[in-house]
Amino acid sequence: NTTTATAIIDHPMLVPELLNTTNNTTTTTTNNNTMKTTNSTTTPHMTIIVQLSGELGNQIMKIAYGIGLQHMVQDLFGYIPPMKFRAQPHAKWKHAMIDTKACFPNVRHYDFQECNTREFDRLQQEQVKYLGKEEASKLELRTIGNNATKVQQALQLAQSIAWKRYHEQQQPQQQ
Repeated sequence: NTTTATAIIDHPMLVPELLNTTNNTTTTTTNNNTMKTTNSTTTPHMTIIVQLSGELGNQIMKIAYGIGLQHMVQDLFGYIPPMKFRAQPHAKWKHAMIDTKACFPNVRHYDFQECNTREFDRLQQEQVKYLGKEEASKLELRTIGNNATKVQQALQLAQSIAWKRYHEQQQPQQQ
């Protein structure tokens, strides 16, 4: 089961999202006896989707905004959310992508079209249906600008949606 909420950076978009499962293994040794305990924890989180468009300067600005959001999420919630990209359907961005990857080696591993899929479009439509158009628009940071307080509120909203969806998924499993 996965849960998704998105933040789109056309600015970024926040996706209250995929459940991240982590296993923590503790090893305890006493009197030559070793015991391993593995605890699985599931943490709802968000993914930052950066909508790339324009030329080199615009792409760098949007990627930097996404990285800034990652740091804010880490400060607020204690994890670094994944950042994914979605390119505009115009050819102009492709030259900028080549230039961006040539100038900034740290972004070369990113797929600048990772979210240019029907699956992403479907998930985004599901999110709007689930939240309603007005609430979903609060996760699209282009609608709120660069006001730090409003950005923080959007991040908190995305995280609370992720938890809400997580708990909704747990209800049927507990019955």
